[in-house]
Parts: sequence; structure tokens; C-alpha cells
Amino acid sequence: GASGHSSAAIDLRGHGQSAGKAELQNVGIDEYVQDVVHVLQAFPTIETLVGHSMGGLVSQLAASRSAPSSLVLIASSPVNGMREDGLRMARKHPWTFLRAGLTKSFRTLYKSRRVTRSLLFHPSSDDQLVTSFLNDCQEESW
Repeated sequence: GASGHSSAAIDLRGHGQSAGKAELQNVGIDEYVQDVVHVLQAFPTIETLVGHSMGGLVSQLAASRSAPSSLVLIASSPVNGMREDGLRMARKHPWTFLRAGLTKSFRTLYKSRRVTRSLLFHPSSDDQLVTSFLNDCQEESW
């Protein structure tokens, strides 16, 4: 980049524009970590690894295998998983979570504006922000 630092954005398999959407529910964290480590090996000038949400967990695990100079975590999933947070969310919307669990579809959680707002947004968040999220939301790996 302009500051002299190399960077790369990774779409994990089945995410964004990468291949693998059909296999999304069969891919685990270890495969995502392998993908990131492979990219880091291919681009040795990358010094900082940045991860958001599940990518934060993947980044932490990849950093333990590849030792980048720095690691930035943004709203990272904890290394012990999302069980506690998931249970809190499931108590708020048990039927929606049951349906998501039976269908193995996280996208099911975000069909309703009301549920989406309740799970992911502050009550005073702008409606346009919630709408934008709903329009951009895609399936996530189980």
C-alpha cells in the first residue's frame, strides 16, 4: 500500500467471492486456518493479520502457526467458541434458533428484521443500517 505495507484480503472458502459455497457446511475452522496460513506463506511480506468475528478466531489460530509480527482482532470470536453467546441469543428467540439448528442455516436467524435487530444491533440503530445488513447477509458456516 501507500504506507509501504503489504496487505491481502482473504475471502475464506465459501465466503465472499471465493469458491466453495456448496461445501460451506462441511468446512471447519481448521480448513480456514489452513487457507490463511497458505496465504501468509505465499505472501511473506505480510506482517499484520487482521480478523473480524469468526475471522478473529481463525486469525488467532493461524498466528499460532505462522507468527506474524502483529495481530488485530475486531469483535473476535473467543478461542473457546460462541456457545455462551449462542445460548444467550437462543433464549431470546428459541423458535428461530431451533429452526436454524434443524436446517443448519445461520441465514435463517436473519430473515426477520425484528429478530435481526434484536440479535445484532442496538435498539436505536438506523433502520437503513439493518436493511443494508439484511440485503448483504449470506449463509455462514455452521
